Amino acid sequence: MSREVRRVPLDFDFPVGQTWGGYLQPDTYDFPACPDCTYEELPTIMDRLFPTPRSGSGYSPEAYAISQTFYPYMIGGPMAKHLAWHDKLGQSEVDKLLEENRLRDYVQRYDPKTRTWGPRGVPVTAAMVNAGQHNGGAGPKGAHDAIDRSILVRFRCDQLGIAVYCPTCDGHGDIATAEQRKEAEDWEGTDPPTGAGYQLWQTVSEGGPVSPVFATPEELADWIRAEGDELDGRTTSRDALIRWITDDGQSAGSFVVSDGVITSGVEFAAEVGS
Repeated sequence: MSREVRRVPLDFDFPVGQTWGGYLQPDTYDFPACPDCTYEELPTIMDRLFPTPRSGSGYSPEAYAISQTFYPYMIGGPMAKHLAWHDKLGQSEVDKLLEENRLRDYVQRYDPKTRTWGPRGVPVTAAMVNAGQHNGGAGPKGAHDAIDRSILVRFRCDQLGIAVYCPTCDGHGDIATAEQRKEAEDWEGTDPPTGAGYQLWQTVSEGGPVSPVFATPEELADWIRAEGDELDGRTTSRDALIRWITDDGQSAGSFVVSDGVITSGVEFAAEVGS
């Protein structure tokens, strides 16, 4: 959980635990989903955990059909693994991924002794990549990700002469004018007011306060050590916390693994900062 210190007014009373409103884009930019590419789908785990208005896929019907047969879980049933094509790529498709600077783990090999990457020195073939996709992605790269899938869907559509994007929304997945899209793209959030106080903020989402406002770095350090928070402050020295807070509160995570040693994120940030 990433944290940072913000200097805010001592009387800053925005609710702790909420996302700062200035970082949330107004609902007016939640454009209606495109009706012509909003296809029926089973909700994903993320959809159930974080329900949000769904936009269209942006794909043409033909491209959508290709995209929804990439992985076996998208198809379901006893024939799914035979119909899915994530592990049935042709050499031209593998070459396209290489052209897009994908499959780097097939091209390079990491040497843990020297901590450097070097060329494998062997051609990357379709048979090699397909074999690496079996058993849930047991190859050096692991399973194909969403970027690989998007590249391959577009490539297959181009090879088959199929339109990739929905003609209604031109691939955006929602309905808006060019002016509305430009306004949404140009929107910028506003930071909280600045002042003499010290406050701990989370930066995992858009950002928001997770502690009260304190008048001194020492008071905030004591609060972190008492509350623990996700910074594991109880195992971080008070001096390190104060150094981190007074060093403009650079962002710090829960912990850092360096040379096989687990260190408190604040402790590490304080040492680097000093």
